[in-house]
Amino acid sequence: MKVLLTNCPTPDFIVKRFYLPLNLLYLSSALKQRGILTRIYDHNTKNNEPLSKVITEFSPDLVGIGCMFSGHIDGVFKISEMVKKLVDRPVVIGGIHPTLYYKEILTNCPSVDYVVLGEGEDTICRLCDFLDNKISIRDIDGISYRQDNEIAVQEKTQFLDVTKIVQPDYASVNMDDYNQPDSVNWRNYRGLLFDHSCPIITSRSCPMRCNFCSMYLLMGKRLRKREPSEAVDEIELLYNKYGQRHFSIMDDNLTLDKKHVMGVCNEIVRRGLIIQFETPNGVYVNSMDKEVVDALVEAGLIRTNLAIESGSDFIRNKIMGKHLSSEKIYEVVELLKQHNYLNTQAFFMIGMPEDTRETLQESYDMMVKIDVDKPIVTNL
Repeated sequence: MKVLLTNCPTPDFIVKRFYLPLNLLYLSSALKQRGILTRIYDHNTKNNEPLSKVITEFSPDLVGIGCMFSGHIDGVFKISEMVKKLVDRPVVIGGIHPTLYYKEILTNCPSVDYVVLGEGEDTICRLCDFLDNKISIRDIDGISYRQDNEIAVQEKTQFLDVTKIVQPDYASVNMDDYNQPDSVNWRNYRGLLFDHSCPIITSRSCPMRCNFCSMYLLMGKRLRKREPSEAVDEIELLYNKYGQRHFSIMDDNLTLDKKHVMGVCNEIVRRGLIIQFETPNGVYVNSMDKEVVDALVEAGLIRTNLAIESGSDFIRNKIMGKHLSSEKIYEVVELLKQHNYLNTQAFFMIGMPEDTRETLQESYDMMVKIDVDKPIVTNL
């Protein structure tokens, strides 16, 4: 079989910081392990042939489309319709938005045939087995599809043992396609040479239940950690084979388990990997102490995001469910400020139904008081 894996163009209203498509790279590795030929087409790079030409010439048996955020869904519709027009092959989609809205998508988008619920490595491989008449579709965990004019769903019940996953298929993409023209202006206290930031995942999911977050619906309710040595094996591969020196650790909650994050940091230092990295998805403020902060910085942390969300104790704890005191926030900010070259940002969210002028003022006051490099304020 042949599978074409693609993602959607990032619309202009989403901040365009391009990373390697880690989702597609993981899927490609899983498929290749089963002897399935893959090709990756990333809409967000500039050096592409037209997708229509790739579809026609590659003539895939299945087309997989990644749809991370709701803002990507229009791209899913356009690509899936193109596939049906050119080669009329099955289309499967996955990502956060499809996992949450599979029923609406299959009801209103006839060019999408299957929706993967949650992480997709095992599901897409078993879908290929079904299309190859090796198994029944009922044998697939975490998938939705049409059957007898109804939307059938097999809920996600099985999640991967991340200590046994294969490394992403980096050989299927051209690293230079992801070079960022503004990388020369990034903080670089170690004086390293880099053109972009390479994404890495050392764990999956987050067991916390902040009421604005849907990640547990995608990745399960339990934190699943890779072995620190295996995660750093991947960093070392990228370091030695591809010359990567800047990384983005994309874990949903990198610092939740102190033993895990300390293990990753210590392994980077032990191997003498001179790198810099950032934590774009934020860190769990309650887990941060001097030992963790110092270990992260020694390993190469250059930018971090604190997941504060609100300056109001009432909104942050009683409404959002973060169980995070203002005292802990101020303590951690001061620990981070001890490292002058560390760029510290803080996430805040406005627009909870319970927000008032007073609670918003508390958020504003906290932003002023912590005085980090950048407060990032988003609407609920």
